[in-house]
Order: sequence, then structure tokens, then C-alpha cells
Amino acid sequence: MIHQQQFFVCLLLLLLSSTPIAGLRFARSFGNQMVLQGGDQQGFTVWGIGTVSAKVDVTISSAHNHNIAHATAKVGDDTIWLVKFPPRTVARGFTNYTITAVSGEERAELKDVLFGDLWVCSGQSNMQFAVSQAFNATKEIAAANNFPYIRVFTVALQQSPTPLQDLGKAPEEPWAPASSHSIGGKPWSYFSATCWFFARDLYKERNYPLGLIATDWGGTPDEAWSSPDALKKCYKNADNTKASSSSVTVGGPHGKSVLWNAMIVPLLRHSIYGAVWYQGEADTRTVSYATHYACTFPTMISSWRSEWYKHTESSTSVSFPFGFVQLSTWNDKDSTEIKEVPTVRWAQTANFGHVPNPKMKNVFMAVAVDLGDPGSPYTDIHPRYKQEVGRRLMLGALAIAYGKTETYWTGPLPQFATRHDQKTVAMGFSNLWKKRLEYKHTDGFELCYSKAMCHNLTTHEGWAAAPIVSHKDAVAYLQVDTKYKEGPYAVRYEWRQAPCHVEKGPKECAVYSGGLPCPPFILDIYNHQA
Repeated sequence: MIHQQQFFVCLLLLLLSSTPIAGLRFARSFGNQMVLQGGDQQGFTVWGIGTVSAKVDVTISSAHNHNIAHATAKVGDDTIWLVKFPPRTVARGFTNYTITAVSGEERAELKDVLFGDLWVCSGQSNMQFAVSQAFNATKEIAAANNFPYIRVFTVALQQSPTPLQDLGKAPEEPWAPASSHSIGGKPWSYFSATCWFFARDLYKERNYPLGLIATDWGGTPDEAWSSPDALKKCYKNADNTKASSSSVTVGGPHGKSVLWNAMIVPLLRHSIYGAVWYQGEADTRTVSYATHYACTFPTMISSWRSEWYKHTESSTSVSFPFGFVQLSTWNDKDSTEIKEVPTVRWAQTANFGHVPNPKMKNVFMAVAVDLGDPGSPYTDIHPRYKQEVGRRLMLGALAIAYGKTETYWTGPLPQFATRHDQKTVAMGFSNLWKKRLEYKHTDGFELCYSKAMCHNLTTHEGWAAAPIVSHKDAVAYLQVDTKYKEGPYAVRYEWRQAPCHVEKGPKECAVYSGGLPCPPFILDIYNHQA
């Protein structure tokens, strides 16, 4: 009889241990003083952890209205509960709200919650680069006190071989209003300079709350941030990816999907407005990294969009705006170097040279090739001109993410290249601010005289310098090298690792419009034998 009782006690304990029991709480990416996505898009989600099968009631209230909205969820077998509120539940604005979750006798509460636009900022070290490391850091940190309606959150560094449902660690910086403390953390911590300057300038234009989630890790390739399904689309053998190379040991984790699993998946149930990205330096280390980036990067964007849309029950747009920074300049001691850096810059645009494009819709880009910083104490791969990077991202966001089509944001773009006469090629530009093209230098252009080499992205062979000999309006006339018996067949611009005159300071490339640089490009020449 005693043995039978012991058996039933053990059986009961086993059954209890097999049923997940968790106290009611919000997800670790939630907190007091946060910003949730508001407005009239597709609604927004609130989620957290609870006891399996328990009912959770969620209420949104304010000091003036004690029951603005209410929703109910049932905790799933994975201990997750999620409620979705419909569009226009709460408008973007400066009213403070309280969100309360109740399950039986348990209660969790978030206070001082604002509704605005929520942006995710991700990438490697140039996104991790803190405000305290940027130029004029002391002044910028003090000025952050003027923007309490921008709220910031920094995800702790973590990798995982499998997807995590919730953040596995407490945040490096929990939700906080912008201030000299929350923005002025130590180097490589909080808060991201690129993310901050982007949002600060955007706030001045939009004038409603913005929430920023920084999730970044230095020295990491895009494959670490990509899902397994996304990687399969770029490799016949998903296990044979560039991230699995044992020769790559510098920087942060390089394992495929390890940061997707730990630092992106736990955020997917957050309704967001958009994302900004600063990454690519780690993908210049080998030819494989560089060439595959033209597939892995746009595929990663598409994957993020579809997964966010699915996990937020369509409350995040399936085509949410995505901005990125085109790689800047480093290793300027040999300004003739090509290597893989220009290839990655080109690949960042899916080999189109500009965005948006058919493979990268609703995407905007901040060109940074003219913002090299050879004197950076953090090594020259980490330029300190993050204010200008943030401003350029903001301009792209206004035009693409917010439909302010009158905003000039692209810089000049190549329109045509044609043989003008025996001595010159006419290089025409479009997308000009007030139809004006600015010429700062005569160098930066090259012409290709060997058909076989014109689209080899990493070589000098077959190419020769083609200085600007004259210009009129939006057309620059490039000098043809008459010693070649054939061609030229193509033109390329700023196709070097360090192509601009960084020794003179920032913004010293050859061609600008409205103060914005033309991005590097390759373009075939028509009528090349005329």
C-alpha cells in the first residue's frame, strides 16, 4: 500500500512537472516608459508569458479614460499570450497610458507608455557605435535631455543555436526616455549613435513619440542575422554558407542564424513601423561573403518583413520600410585598393546601384562613401560622422517611409553614358536637387577598355582613369585614353575601398547634388564605338 501511494505521488509530480508553469509577465522587450506602435496602420500587439491555458485580460487606460481598450488572450502551450488591438485604438501622441494584464490572481502592469512609431536598429559595430564615441559627444549627450518623447531600449548581446521565444537576458538598457544618461552610455553600449541621430532628426519632422530598439553586435556578418529559411534561398546547401567558414574568427559570432535566433526572433511579436541597418564590413573579408551579399541581404529584408507580419498577426506591414547605410571608407593609406569593399557596396543595392529597385522595394539608403574618418581612435573602419549618417537616413525615411516625396534624399544617380566624340564620354545624371549637379573634384571615374573585364568587380585590369575634362549642367565629359585600340565599354565611379579625398575631410567625392553624394556605380556605355 505504501509503495502504491508513493507511485501515485511520483506520477502526480511528473504530471505537474510536464505542464509549464510561469508567472504572468510581459515580454522582456516591454517595460515602463516604452513606446508602442500607434496610429491607424494595422493595429498593434501586446504579449508576454503566463501559465499554459490560463486566460489573460489586457486593458489600456489613461488618467482621463480608465478603459480605452480591452482584449483577452489564452496562454498557449509555449507559455506565450498575445493580444492584438485594432487600428486607431490609440493615436500617436503625448498622452501617457497604463497597460494592465490580469490572469486570475496575478497582475502585471506597464506605466508611462506612449504611442508613436517603433523602429528597430540593427547591424554590426557601426550600429553598436555609441553616441559617446561620435564627434561632439558631450554636447550631443547633453542635448538628448530635450527629447523625452523618444524612448530607447538596447538588447543584450546573446547568440543561440535555436530560436528563443523571449529575450534570454535582461536588456543592456531597459526602456527609458532619452536623456544624458540613457543616451550617453559607455562606448559600444548604449545608445547607438546612428539610431539616435536618425530618430532625433526624424522626431523634429514628425513631432510625435518614437520608440527605438537597438539590437546589434560588432563584427558580425548578415548571415548571423538571417533565418535558416532565408539562407536556403541563397545557397543550394544551407549548411555550406560563408558564415560556417572556420577561417573567420574576428569580431562577434559568425554562426548562421545565431543572432536571428537570439536577438531578432524574440522581437518579432512587437508591432513595428520600420527598421534601419548598418552592417556589411564583416562581409568584405572574403570574395564569397561579398558576392553572396547581393542575395543574402535583400533576402534577409524580405524574411524579416514576412516574419514580423506573421508574428504580429498582420499588425506590422508585410512591406515595412527598411533603411540601411551603404559602407563608408577605411584603409585609406592605399586609395587604389579595390578588394571586396566596392563589391559589397554594390551588393547592398542588389547590384542595381540604387534603391528602391525591383528586388528591394520600399527601401532607402544613406550613402556614406564620403564620410571616411582616418583619424578615428576606434580604428578608421568606425567613422565618427554619425550625425550626418543619421541625417541621411532620416531624409530617406521621410521620402520612402512617410511618403514625403518632395524630400530630396538620393543624391545624383547615373542616367546614361555614351560616347560623345573620339576623346570624351558623356556621363549624364538624374535625380538632382533643383536640377543642379555639384562638381568637387575631377577624379573618381574610370573607363573599361576590355569587354571581358568590365563586370569583374574586384580588378583594375582593363580599366583606366577618366578625369572630368568639362561639364555642362547634368552631364560630365570624361577623358578617353586614346592609347587603347578598343572601347571604352563601361564607366565606373568611386570604385575603390577608399575612393574619395578623405585626407581633406568628409564630403570630398567628385559629384554631389543638394549636398548629397552620388553612390558608387558601374554603367555600360552605349554607342561605345561612335
